[in-house]
Amino acid sequence: ATIETNFTGFSQGPNALAFDATRNGIWFGRQTCLNINGTNNMPIYFLNLSDNSITLIFTVPATLLNPATNQSFIGFCFLDGLAFNANGPGDADDELWFSDDINPNLGVFRTDGTLVEGFNAVTTNASLSTLSGLAIGGSNIYMANNGGGKVFRANKTSLAFVDQFTSQEERLEDMECDPITFSGIGKEV
Repeated sequence: ATIETNFTGFSQGPNALAFDATRNGIWFGRQTCLNINGTNNMPIYFLNLSDNSITLIFTVPATLLNPATNQSFIGFCFLDGLAFNANGPGDADDELWFSDDINPNLGVFRTDGTLVEGFNAVTTNASLSTLSGLAIGGSNIYMANNGGGKVFRANKTSLAFVDQFTSQEERLEDMECDPITFSGIGKEV
């Protein structure tokens, strides 16, 4: 792993953030891929809020195919969907949900970069062929369609459609859920 300190000087075009309270930090990707041995790889970094260091944790190579579609998780090398999911006590089963820009290939990775599962977002709704932003709230995953202004809620285990709402005709990217602020009134935000 590569560790960089003084994150205020990080000039790699950070994009798509996911807060990880269990590790007191922020996972993030970039607006561009790294070229490693002639292959594009989307880097996933971790910003440790305790010591302000940034570590390159793993990369998602363009050669890695989604088992659900047999297509690459990487299209435009512009990460705009990243969501953190803490599954329970300990951290061995924590997950990062990953979506490159306008790409229906949704990947679920362990925090060490091991691929857990791949989904085709189109199984939730056809307009998610242009999947953009992601967020996780409880047992749900929220997915936005690029430029369509719609957010779809699906069961994160099966990607089965739950419901959909409109946010305007906007390009929605890198969404987040807040399970704490409104938890006393039973609301997901």
